[in-house]
Amino acid sequence: MENRYITGKEIEDIVKEAEEIKNSRKLFSDVYDDRGNQYVDLVQEGGGVLGIALVGYTYILEKAGIRFYSLAGTSAGSINTLLMAGVGKPGEATAERIIEIMGDKDFFDFVDGLQE
Repeated sequence: MENRYITGKEIEDIVKEAEEIKNSRKLFSDVYDDRGNQYVDLVQEGGGVLGIALVGYTYILEKAGIRFYSLAGTSAGSINTLLMAGVGKPGEATAERIIEIMGDKDFFDFVDGLQE
């Protein structure tokens, strides 16, 4: 099933560039697997609601063949870190599933206080 949040020409072009990076076998790490994925540590910072961009960032890194050995984050970065750790096993691409989860979430559920 196609994820409706990551479709469109602009996104497809960016994904294609990321896949070209993976196919070029450019080295980013000395830790890799038999599928050509390279492993790095990922530390994500905060950013409030703008921290949602971290999900897109990790999505493109995953398309480029980057996987994450260790995860850490603060504030919004810790939310994405938690989702990445909870959605999949180490070495699995998780961002596409997280995009789907977040796209289906009503963000007003996070608002404190009364809603009128």
